[in-house]
Amino acid sequence: MSAYRYQPHMDDAVVSHALSIFKYALLAGLAVSALLIWRKGVLWGIGIGALMVGAAGFYGAASVGWPRYQALAHTERIQGRVVAYVSENGMDSKGNTTVWRAPVVEFRAADGQLRRIQGIGGSLPRSKEGDPAEVRVAVGNPADARVADFQDAWGLVIGLAIFSLFPTLIGLALTYAARRQQRSPALEQDLP
Repeated sequence: MSAYRYQPHMDDAVVSHALSIFKYALLAGLAVSALLIWRKGVLWGIGIGALMVGAAGFYGAASVGWPRYQALAHTERIQGRVVAYVSENGMDSKGNTTVWRAPVVEFRAADGQLRRIQGIGGSLPRSKEGDPAEVRVAVGNPADARVADFQDAWGLVIGLAIFSLFPTLIGLALTYAARRQQRSPALEQDLP
């Protein structure tokens, strides 16, 4: 069998779309934040900007998660085996280059053809070459397969949801504080 070449998953376009929306929402959130800081004050500006970023992240998580859930519902599990690991370069939170090991799993599809797929970097971390590995294969389309690993299936969705939680909580806290601050002078005028 020839050297392995990465075959894109059907939902790679969905992931790209969700990440693009998130990127543009970050830019829009910064612009709206700057405008609101100028017009309404720091608490409103940062609060609403953070809520926009959080909402975009949750949108990204949902727009990746729902199609992924539907796609996985129409798959069958097939036993395969890890045949190799390839190196994937990435960056950590400090901007340093990191190398992830991505598993290459070989399996025999329902059509009888021997196929290979690559998991995402870091999936199947405890497996070694030759170890069994489950694969999820789309019913009726053996070319559409993915490693049946939680990280491979749900890692991006969970990551976006967790990342979105922080700006959402910050946005809620700051807009609540801005609202209270806005009400305080009105309450003081009503007091005798």
